[in-house]
Amino acid sequence: LAAVLVRWSLDPWLNDQLRYVPVIGAVAWVVYYAGYGPAILTAIVGFVAGTLFKPEGIASLQDPNTLVAFAVFCITCTLIIFLGESQKRARSRVDASMELQQITFASIGDAVITTDAGGRITYMNPVAESLTGWSHEEVQGRPLGSVFSIHNEETREPVENPVGRVLREGVIAG
Repeated sequence: LAAVLVRWSLDPWLNDQLRYVPVIGAVAWVVYYAGYGPAILTAIVGFVAGTLFKPEGIASLQDPNTLVAFAVFCITCTLIIFLGESQKRARSRVDASMELQQITFASIGDAVITTDAGGRITYMNPVAESLTGWSHEEVQGRPLGSVFSIHNEETREPVENPVGRVLREGVIAG
């Protein structure tokens, strides 16, 4: 309804053009935050309010311009609702996958530190926290080399972190 009111306030400049654009924006917002059911209701209410209750009076549904606008509106809203719901489901699958990954990494008895493609720490399990002395919250986003360094067992000299080679060359490094 807020979108229809916005459109009505623009009526002096737009006349009968772009009547449903604010409603389409509202549909996109609603499908993102509430899902496809409320988005469908938003589209129906928006169309009815925008068509039947125009500031200059009730529109005729036999008007060819109104029918074309209705067809374009339906197609656009259908696409937005389909894409929005698809995105919402994909995001839900990613969240579930991330949760499973976190549970798996937390239950491993070895130290596990994960990084992004830039070598910044994204996760550290409890074993890695105890070995490094850093908490997961302290290292989030920091370069791996500033938290975890590898030294030669015999010489105690620092050696190149294999993560740098993996990120640079895309190969497995020990």
